[in-house]
Amino acid sequence: MQIERGVIGRIPYAATGSGPPVVLVAGLSPTTGVRSDALVRAALRPVRGLATQRRLIVVNRRPGLPGYLTMEALAAEHAAALQSQFDAPVDLLGMSTGGTIAQQLAAGHPTMIRRLALVSTACRLGPLGRALQRQVASQLRAGDYRRAAATAAGALVPPRRGQHLASAAGWILASRIITTTRDGDDLAATIDAEDEFDLATCHRQIQAPTLIIAGGQDRFYSPALFAETAQLIPNSQLRLFPHRGHLAVTRDRAARAALAGFLTWTDHPAEASRRPDRRGLTRPPRRIHQIRQGRARLAADEDVPAPRLTMCASPREAVGAIRCCREGCTRQTTPCTGWPSRDRRL
Repeated sequence: MQIERGVIGRIPYAATGSGPPVVLVAGLSPTTGVRSDALVRAALRPVRGLATQRRLIVVNRRPGLPGYLTMEALAAEHAAALQSQFDAPVDLLGMSTGGTIAQQLAAGHPTMIRRLALVSTACRLGPLGRALQRQVASQLRAGDYRRAAATAAGALVPPRRGQHLASAAGWILASRIITTTRDGDDLAATIDAEDEFDLATCHRQIQAPTLIIAGGQDRFYSPALFAETAQLIPNSQLRLFPHRGHLAVTRDRAARAALAGFLTWTDHPAEASRRPDRRGLTRPPRRIHQIRQGRARLAADEDVPAPRLTMCASPREAVGAIRCCREGCTRQTTPCTGWPSRDRRL
């Protein structure tokens, strides 16, 4: 996968794919910018299958953030960057701390966001998540980068599932992860900004259609917080995966399918019924036999009375549609109820 790197406004980005843009705000990372291949891969993981039809743009905080930073100011920088690059509203996906930035951005700059997807993030940090991040920020300010990396890495893994091993890895790799004092200061400033954020206190509600993907085993946010987030966003739907954690939910196939369905439905009137259902998956139009006019003409050429023709949807075109044989498609009033042989599927 070829990655293009650059700067939008003041925000570093890494992009791949082609098509309408999807902006991905990366989660909390020890490094600023997008020079880390691991950060870019992690941000692309939930939607990398969309690279063939969408341009995926990963953004991360810039270096040299002020010591006192609010989430509103951080979101304003991202909004200015998007405004300088795009003339129309864009689809926005935020993960973890990136989801907090995305919420503030969508609430404060509603005309810039077309759709919003939130992964492993909620309206505010839970008590355990806030305590862990404050501990990391304190260790960073003290210059104890090894302990900070160990605490952050261990916090991502549930107890008895390799937490101590993750902490050890963070301790060993700290010098490679946090390479400069500026990286540590920028990370601490971002943690402080997220610590003060609460969507309920924002001046405006998020208006964009929103999909929330969450894991029931997330240590930073509780299921109750995810539910509250869905209540605070009027046009939203929550997909909770009870047995997934903060990172594991991004590897869940159903979660990825929900994100792909949400980010690919179109607003065209003829396709209005393709909007995602409760699972985040798109469904075909109810009157698919009227929309597929090209196939209708083909059937009409076979001496079938066009005014009385009813076309059937093939299994590949409609979820749950009645499978039909080619002869069934020429029935005049009802879809075929026959089952095709393997070599005669449409």
